[in-house]
Amino acid sequence: MPRQTLPDTASGGTKNHMLIGFIGRARAGKTTATEAIGARCRERRLTCAIYDIGEIVRQRAVKLGVLPDKSRESLSPADLSTLISFGAVGRRDGIFLGELEARLEHERPQVALVPNIRFRDELHWCRSRAGIIVRVQRRNPDGSPFISLDRDPNDPSESSLWNAVPDFILDNVDARLLRRQAATLFDYLRERGELGCKERTQIPGKAGGIGVTPGG
Repeated sequence: MPRQTLPDTASGGTKNHMLIGFIGRARAGKTTATEAIGARCRERRLTCAIYDIGEIVRQRAVKLGVLPDKSRESLSPADLSTLISFGAVGRRDGIFLGELEARLEHERPQVALVPNIRFRDELHWCRSRAGIIVRVQRRNPDGSPFISLDRDPNDPSESSLWNAVPDFILDNVDARLLRRQAATLFDYLRERGELGCKERTQIPGKAGGIGVTPGG
């Protein structure tokens, strides 16, 4: 689906916002890439917000008394199972995307980042808002795909978007280089007008040998 610039109903002009969604397996580096772009936004004095769908699910479960108020990392296996079941029901009913949409419309940051798109409906939502999809992929030293041992690789949250075609791909060789790739990609997106910015920056692949691969 080609991206289109959405109208900005508040100003009546061209929408001056950027939405970036990240896909990839668990522990691939999506959060690292997200945080690198957030840091770049602060350097450029741009308003930026991170919308973590998993955290939206957890917060709603806590609010409704379904789960104790603990971080995801502190939840017991039984609590994690409850969270997954709760998330499946809410995703089916569109609750979490509705909340994400409401937050985005209320806060209206210049740059919105969604670090953990895992399902087709989430991908479609991002595309429908003219979002840019970035896959972060991590490989083992022998070149095989990295698979986290703390997740079921066949769970739908891990496999649903395995064949989805992104706009760009970031290769996670190590965290430092991944952060540089993500920041370079963001500068490139600004240069090509995704945020209405005319500032000149280096194109990915030309910035110190740090390549960003177009998807597709």
